[in-house]
Amino acid sequence: MAPATCSIASGWTVTTDSAELTGENGAASNAIDGNPATIWHTQWQSANPLPPHWLQIDLGASYTVGGMKYLPRQDASANGTFGPVPRLAEQ
Repeated sequence: MAPATCSIASGWTVTTDSAELTGENGAASNAIDGNPATIWHTQWQSANPLPPHWLQIDLGASYTVGGMKYLPRQDASANGTFGPVPRLAEQ
């Protein structure tokens, strides 16, 4: 699957290796849209790509980042919740 990319109103760009767009709205942009009711989900309807999966957020400019906050799914499902804390990659 080709990386899925979308532009956010804030100028951020989100890229991922996998997103579910058929069985549900699991778009990568959901990961940073500020809406706790939406989720990014890897593809599962027509394919089931193996992990590891990744999500890259391009802030559109150079910033000093002091941390990241992760909000797990809010619909009582543990499906899609990751275990290890993600690492921030510097480019």
